[in-house]
Amino acid sequence: MDLISKDELLQVQCPVEDVELHHPDGRPLGRMRVRGLTGAEVNEWQDAVVETVGKKRKQSKHTMAMLIVASAINPDGTPYFEPREVLRVSQMPGFILTQLVEPALRLSGLSEEDVEELVEGFDDGPSEDGISG
Repeated sequence: MDLISKDELLQVQCPVEDVELHHPDGRPLGRMRVRGLTGAEVNEWQDAVVETVGKKRKQSKHTMAMLIVASAINPDGTPYFEPREVLRVSQMPGFILTQLVEPALRLSGLSEEDVEELVEGFDDGPSEDGISG
């Protein structure tokens, strides 16, 4: 295989996946489209979910919702959610959030271990701050 050129590398698009959502009883609910985040968007998400105050770190209690808001897209590629909808998304059933988080992480090149490392060493519980609705 040949080495990729800089121009080819810079033109690579983030992957997209249609996620089939199911109710815990097995009923299909429909599909949502999720895309991988760019490197800059991953950094923004990581900065937003972790707040460092002095030596203490707090995790936002809206971590999953923030990822879904950043990753969910319409068929035309536009954002499905507005950034201000994080609180509404965080109040969706957990089984839906969980079904969307795994592909959003995977498509962004992140693993569960990356997320565990991100939140490792918190002194306090989830932060109430950082997200406006």
